[in-house]
Amino acid sequence: MEAKLEGSGRDLTLAIRLSSHLEKPIRVYQSSLPWAAWHSMVLIAVKANQNGEVLKRYTPIDDPSPTIVTLNPGAEIKGRVALNERFPDLSQTLRESDVLLFWSYQLRPLDSAPLERQGGWLFVSKSVE
Repeated sequence: MEAKLEGSGRDLTLAIRLSSHLEKPIRVYQSSLPWAAWHSMVLIAVKANQNGEVLKRYTPIDDPSPTIVTLNPGAEIKGRVALNERFPDLSQTLRESDVLLFWSYQLRPLDSAPLERQGGWLFVSKSVE
């Protein structure tokens, strides 16, 4: 999994690329992809200051669909998370402070055990806004 920031201001997104290095296809619920549902991945935004204030997250109730997606060996799929939808105060915060965005995701195939958890963090400069 690769995650990077794209856009700026109100159009700031987390662009995600998910690729398979396994020998067999992986079947997953579409709603479990990191960009597909509100609770499919862990996303935390924190002010990059001494207090490390956590930004408020918008977390509505998800209603996942039963649609199944197959990720074939060597294939990749991409998606985006609109960060201003997840963090309503992000634009205002970026006028005052840099932000650290922490993410974590675990792919859970339907036919096998969950894969190794992935994670990382990204620096969002206040000059982005």
